[in-house]
Amino acid sequence: MPATPVPLYDLDPGSLTPEQRVDALIASERELARLSARQQRIITAISDDPFAGELTPGLDKQYFLEQLRATLGESMGAVRGRVAMATELVHRLPDSLAALEAGVISSRQAWRLTDQLRPLSDAAAGRVEEAVLEYMQTRREHSGFCRKVKREVLKHDSRGSEERRATAMAERRVAVKPVEDGMTWVGGTLPAPDGLALDAALDQLAAQAKAAQPDDDRTKAQRRADALGQLARDVLAGRCAHCTGTPAPLRPAVQVTVALSTLLGIDHEPAELTGYGPIPASLALHLAFDHSGTWRRLVTDDLGHLIDYGRTTYRPPVALRDYVIARDRTCRFPGCTRRADTCELDHVTAWVDGGTTSKENLTPLCVRNHHCKHEAGWHAHRRRDGTMDWTDPTGHHHLVPPATYPVDHTLDRCVPDGNAEPEDGDSGTAGERAA
Repeated sequence: MPATPVPLYDLDPGSLTPEQRVDALIASERELARLSARQQRIITAISDDPFAGELTPGLDKQYFLEQLRATLGESMGAVRGRVAMATELVHRLPDSLAALEAGVISSRQAWRLTDQLRPLSDAAAGRVEEAVLEYMQTRREHSGFCRKVKREVLKHDSRGSEERRATAMAERRVAVKPVEDGMTWVGGTLPAPDGLALDAALDQLAAQAKAAQPDDDRTKAQRRADALGQLARDVLAGRCAHCTGTPAPLRPAVQVTVALSTLLGIDHEPAELTGYGPIPASLALHLAFDHSGTWRRLVTDDLGHLIDYGRTTYRPPVALRDYVIARDRTCRFPGCTRRADTCELDHVTAWVDGGTTSKENLTPLCVRNHHCKHEAGWHAHRRRDGTMDWTDPTGHHHLVPPATYPVDHTLDRCVPDGNAEPEDGDSGTAGERAA
């Protein structure tokens, strides 16, 4: 039998001609689409037949979502989106699934299509699907695909489009999320007129800043970002000319975990900002002198540990609870990043099974994942180094490493003998400073 030819995308691109490289790219895109279609079937099979046989009867939580989140390493929102897309393709849009498998549409386009068609009736969704797939037989560009989907939805479901607009209006919001390098992402959904008004206002403030200081070397984008931040600071400082009532300065609480040696200027260990994550030492020091808020400082020792509290009662005292929350920072379930101060404290080894109320046996779990541990067949073990070892209902293990903290190097610089102990035998302190 003749040997099966090797697909172009499996060959070294350097050995291909320019024409073959383009062909290899096209072939690899089709292969990705085929694999994506296969994955939609797998996800739907898990969703349709979850390992729910031993769950509490009548339990309305779909704990297979935790299985997918831990396996795929994605957020709960992303997992829900993938399940919704897979279910829609397999059960309601088989022609679109076939088009994905054939490489006519990409997984990105399949997501867009299912997202737009999900609210529609079967009949309307079928008409939109037919028109879009016919369009995609001759067109490939994503922007044209998105416009086509939107036009067809408006054409075949005009009343539903108005209802969805009203729902979207009710769900308007602004969100602030941490990103890398000491920055945050600010975004959200606003009514179109308000969004355009905000855009125009930031343009105007940026232009005013440039006019006031012609030698300002900031870009327009930087001046727009600074203007938005200044608006927020003006409100917090009580300088809002348009606020109702008597403006009162607000004092937001900020918790920073920082090494003592960094506070003393001995080193520049990265600090930790609660609700954000690692921040540069320079930013941590800046927060210490920020008089717009309250700065709560948690100082670590030369092992990177926080101060400990020993307790034996079932309900953790405030001091122990504060310690566990500061130590773990987030829910300790695989993939969950909900802040620990919004979670419940769970006994890793149950109290009725001899578990103690101690720092070694307490960990924060959000409400849903707390129920998941006790009701859906998940088991947890906390290793000596703080790693949480979770076993899911199928027997797979998922490791959640402990949070990392800055390490104090004060003794390294200040004590000639590195083995010397502080006089009080305690190598770290904690304090609070109200600005």
